[in-house]
Amino acid sequence: VSQSRYAANGIENFKGIEISERKGLPFQTPLQDFNSEITSESSVGVEVKFNNPITRTFVNENCAAIRVRLSFVLSENQKDKDGNVTGTKATNLQYRVWIKQGTSNPYQIFGTYTQTGKYSEPYERIWFFTIDQQYDEFSIRIERVTANDTDDFRRILKWESYSVVIDSILNFKRLA
Repeated sequence: VSQSRYAANGIENFKGIEISERKGLPFQTPLQDFNSEITSESSVGVEVKFNNPITRTFVNENCAAIRVRLSFVLSENQKDKDGNVTGTKATNLQYRVWIKQGTSNPYQIFGTYTQTGKYSEPYERIWFFTIDQQYDEFSIRIERVTANDTDDFRRILKWESYSVVIDSILNFKRLA
């Protein structure tokens, strides 16, 4: 334990801490609970409309998971008894995430989700899907289940990006 943990008068500054160190040597163990993911994010940047799902396909033999980033803008007009818009209120939007693993397998629904709220600026959600590592080709499909908007609704679902996640423990190369 380092002495810098203590003040000049010997009183402990920080409690409940643990210090661990690595010198960068080959084949050393990784730090406990250290995130060993390598990710590669690909931008999509497309609005998902009803009856028009968006699909992206990639090949990566080391893929252990897929991270999907979506954004939402949601609001419903509030009207008075005369039909005048007086403000906005929360609404919801339902969508599905499909993933196809391998070339000959069918798409599987990884989830049907409902986003509820009132967001005038994009609100982001990130979904993490663990996949079967025996495949090297994957297709992701985002489908909007909620019908397209009328004049009273503003419900935007945008697929921002997806990330390929590789689990890897990185070691330092031995210098000769």
